[in-house]
Amino acid sequence: LKEALSSLRAIRKEPPERALHSISAVDPLNLVGLIVPGEPIARLANNRLLFRGGELLARLEAGRVEVVSLPDDLSPFDLERAILRNAAAGALIHPLQAG
Repeated sequence: LKEALSSLRAIRKEPPERALHSISAVDPLNLVGLIVPGEPIARLANNRLLFRGGELLARLEAGRVEVVSLPDDLSPFDLERAILRNAAAGALIHPLQAG
C-alpha cells in the first residue's frame, strides 16, 4: 500500500534506537538462529539476550556473558552489566543507564 511505503521511508529517516532491550531465551521474541543471525541459545529461563535496534549485542548462557557485537559507544563491561542487571524478560534499559 502507498501508506505503508511512506511509513517505511519515514522510519528509515529516524535516528537509530539507542535503548538496550534484554529478553529471556524462552521469550517468543527469541529468534536468534531462526531469523536473526547468530548461534541459537538454549531456551532456558536464566539465559538472556541483549539487543539494540534489532542487533544482537550480547548473550548470557550458563552464567557466562558473551559479547557478540560491540557498538562504539559501549564497552564490554556496559553490555555485561546491562544483561546481568536485567532480570525481567523484555525490559527496557535506557541508554544513559547502560553506560
